[in-house]
Amino acid sequence: MITMTQTIKIHVSRFNPKRDQGPHVETYEVPYVQGMSVSNALGHIRDYVDGSLAFYESCRAGKCLGCTVTINGKNDMMCTTPLKADMTVEPLRNRKVIKDLVTEPEVVRQ
Repeated sequence: MITMTQTIKIHVSRFNPKRDQGPHVETYEVPYVQGMSVSNALGHIRDYVDGSLAFYESCRAGKCLGCTVTINGKNDMMCTTPLKADMTVEPLRNRKVIKDLVTEPEVVRQ
């Protein structure tokens, strides 16, 4: 069980098409507070660890669907998904990546 004094790891896909050859995964440690969402963890990373992390956030209530990403291989909203140890967060598949977890709204046809 995770306690309030622990940190947990979250794996985040990073990709800046303007400078990177391809996507890579970076692992971050974030302090865990019961009830945290994936969005809360990413906000902590952006605010306190790496200000260059890009992700979408809007309503924070699970209504707009804008924060939908791939979490542990399944599409889900960051704002309503409870944070757990060793989660992997990636941009939606079949979408052009603008930067990190931010993607174009249209599906890329192959």
